[in-house]
Amino acid sequence: MNGTLSGRQAVVLGVIVLLALAVGVFGLFAIGSRQGLWRDDFTLFARFPKINGLDLGTRVRVQGVNAGQVAGIEQPAERGGDVLVRLQLDRKFQTLIGADARAEIVSEGLIGGKSVEIHPGSPEMAAIEPGAVIPGRADQVMDELRRLAGQSDELLDEVHSLAKQTQRTMAEAEGLLHELRQGEGAMGREIAGTLKQVKETSATVEDGFGALKSMPFFGKYVDVPTKLLVRPNAEVHAIVLRESELFEPGKSVLTPSGQQRLGKLAAEELPKYKVAGSEIVIVSYTNGNGDPRASEVLTQQQAEAVMNHLVDEHKAAKLGWIKRRNVIPLGLGTRPPPGGPSSAALPPRRIEIVVFVPPGSVKAE
Repeated sequence: MNGTLSGRQAVVLGVIVLLALAVGVFGLFAIGSRQGLWRDDFTLFARFPKINGLDLGTRVRVQGVNAGQVAGIEQPAERGGDVLVRLQLDRKFQTLIGADARAEIVSEGLIGGKSVEIHPGSPEMAAIEPGAVIPGRADQVMDELRRLAGQSDELLDEVHSLAKQTQRTMAEAEGLLHELRQGEGAMGREIAGTLKQVKETSATVEDGFGALKSMPFFGKYVDVPTKLLVRPNAEVHAIVLRESELFEPGKSVLTPSGQQRLGKLAAEELPKYKVAGSEIVIVSYTNGNGDPRASEVLTQQQAEAVMNHLVDEHKAAKLGWIKRRNVIPLGLGTRPPPGGPSSAALPPRRIEIVVFVPPGSVKAE
């Protein structure tokens, strides 16, 4: 076998060697360009109280644009002194950095790495000289986050303490309410006694008002039924309905037939008296059996039920688009009508719908 290469083989081998050398040179220049080996650089120094995880090769930016990297870190010369960081920057950024420039360590996102941001300073200042030392500031965002985290822990402790105090206060309040309901304890006994006195005083006041009604001077100010039903300056038109027409005996809820009866009355009778200045008083009476106070409660609720139905369902209070008239409920219980004895022909358990109108405002049929 011949150990020499033919001419063709020699040419092919030479081409392969040249290609390998070209690739190697290209890679060398690419790496050198990336690392700044072939560019025209200049050096600045920045002093930081602490570097917060800064390392060799960390990016350096000028107004957010990549301008170089951290080329060296020197430890403080004395305890508590500043850390001196050497910054290697592209020469084209020198004119963009003023003599009053400053550096700041910033975080690239909440969980990202670090970079050095150079704030170029004021436009009127001269360009910075190579080798100058500029002031630096540590990462304020991380310091603020740590401070907020510490405050959050303190706030959580305060909330936890407040929750415990609230639980104790609620337990004490529940115990106090139990004592008040049962009339136990010093406060419970005191409140129970006070309520008893209030009840007795209310009964006394009620009796006093009853007495006032019979006195000539005060009666005219206290007796509301008389003021509502005795009106010499108005025409009176009364519609009388038996209790059984509207309610079950002793009840204050309108029956279906009672609602129908009121609907018919609202459609046929009340429109006759729909005039300006009119007013409706709905009075309920019952017989003399039972507790007079219970009778007044029953008749008042019956009068209110009739009023609500006429006003809500049949617009008895409306006189037009804007004008309205009063519709007043009045429960008299077992008391006779004011102004004179009731007619014997009237049923004792009844509801009267009394309409007062100005004299001459309603034409006679």
